[in-house]
Amino acid sequence: MERRLWLLSWKELKDVTRKVRFVALPIGVVEAHGPHLPLGTDFIIPNYLSTVLVEKLNGLLAPPIPYGVTTSLTGFPGCLSIEPETLRRLVFEVLRSLRRSGFDKIVIINGHGGSEHVKAIVDAMKQAWLELSIKTLLINWWVHAARKSKEILGSIGGHAGTEETAMIIAIREDLAKTNLFDESQIFLVEEGIEAFPVPGSILIYDPCDKAEIPPKEACMKFSNEVVEKIAKVIERTLRGWEVQSSEYRT
Repeated sequence: MERRLWLLSWKELKDVTRKVRFVALPIGVVEAHGPHLPLGTDFIIPNYLSTVLVEKLNGLLAPPIPYGVTTSLTGFPGCLSIEPETLRRLVFEVLRSLRRSGFDKIVIINGHGGSEHVKAIVDAMKQAWLELSIKTLLINWWVHAARKSKEILGSIGGHAGTEETAMIIAIREDLAKTNLFDESQIFLVEEGIEAFPVPGSILIYDPCDKAEIPPKEACMKFSNEVVEKIAKVIERTLRGWEVQSSEYRT
């Protein structure tokens, strides 16, 4: 079954609406990810995860939202940012459109951790529930995968660090220009210190963590474990919503 919404005709979509359990909506940003990873890393990873998860859990894949809120890395070329309110409205209006097409359970896989970016998404989710009864689940994949990153890769890694590098290698190895990796681009983000724009395109948030190129075998294992871990959360949430809806009807 074709699970990419944009490749279906409207007649096909009507049939799919009755068959799938949820819609996956990948969200990210376009910004510098070290000298070795693509600018689109933050939506490439969520789009990949969503593609695998809709097959695994019987969902439908919506087109990714590649634009978000990013300001700290504007010192590097290729940073494409929108205002928080623009993102909030965009996400809400996409959710509203999906509701009109018959979908009321949306799983958002997010790839960018900026506080304003995440808040805009959450605000849109709240509005979608309160005004349109759309159930939404937000998964910031790297946060949920932090323990697996530590176990398999030996580090959490931060922005453009070990875990994002591992995922890009697992998804499309040719996009990871490991020969361009440059340790001088690593910048430690410490509490109580702000730099705008940040002077490095690889960011770590703990001096105990490191940014490095993991071996391919570890990258593949990490990617698979991330999928399984997220799948469990989605399954648990969908079942909870089903029970909740059943109880409301009685």
